[in-house]
Amino acid sequence: SKRLGSRLDMAPGDSLNFCYCEDPNHLLMTTSGFVVKENPYDRIMVRPRDLRQALLSVCNEESSEDFASWRKQQIEEQLPDPEEEG
Repeated sequence: SKRLGSRLDMAPGDSLNFCYCEDPNHLLMTTSGFVVKENPYDRIMVRPRDLRQALLSVCNEESSEDFASWRKQQIEEQLPDPEEEG
């Protein structure tokens, strides 16, 4: 059994708010059993290689070849894959 104390005087029925810090929903689910709707600290975890593939797969097919080449280079530079680095 757990007991929660307060430094403030509280009466039955008073609201009690708890700050869950800046935890994303996947941590809240595993540690507390719930998620926060529209959690501003929520994030996804993805491997850089998978993110690069996803970004490249939605590139506009009507883009010029120069732009498409530049975009591919930028994606690869900004999302290095540590698995490929050795």
